[in-house]
Amino acid sequence: MRLTQIAFALTLLTLGATVFFAWEARQESRGAREQLELMKRQQEAQMEAATAPVGPPASVRPPVPGQLAPSAPTQPPPIAPSGGLIKELSTVPAATPPAAPVLPIPAPAPLTELQKRIIAMPTIAKVKEYQADAGFVVITAGKSQRISKGTQFDLRRENAVIGRITVGDIIEDAESIADLDSKSVPAGVTVKVDDEVIQVVVP
Repeated sequence: MRLTQIAFALTLLTLGATVFFAWEARQESRGAREQLELMKRQQEAQMEAATAPVGPPASVRPPVPGQLAPSAPTQPPPIAPSGGLIKELSTVPAATPPAAPVLPIPAPAPLTELQKRIIAMPTIAKVKEYQADAGFVVITAGKSQRISKGTQFDLRRENAVIGRITVGDIIEDAESIADLDSKSVPAGVTVKVDDEVIQVVVP
């Protein structure tokens, strides 16, 4: 009987140890399964966070239905440096001044009969030199043109007579010296080189 009790006790101990080891293995398996589930949830959460759409910034409120969305704040344009500003101003085209009014050119006055006669006179010679202080002129005509002492001529400029001369003593082949009658020269007029010598015009 004593041996039966010992065998029964050993059986109970063995059974208890088997149950304990089975429970412990079950707990370990359960813990491993829970840890695996936790890791799987963490991976799913990370994937959802990576693929989730980006929402509006915290500082921007979504528009209320029936109202316009607030416009984004505009940034002021950058201020150009002084050199760039001067360059931009220098490229601005200057304002075109208003055109001066075009005045009609008056028609020239018709020529008088005397002016027509003065223009029609043939040129005998021209003034080569004028000595205002001595009061004489040198003309480009002499003995070759049969210029003689005491002959009078008129000086012409365009369509007017500006003076009268009288040939003096000095007469050469191609030029002569003639005295200028100062009273025959109009006020404000001065004899010039290349004024033309013509016959005396009778008014």
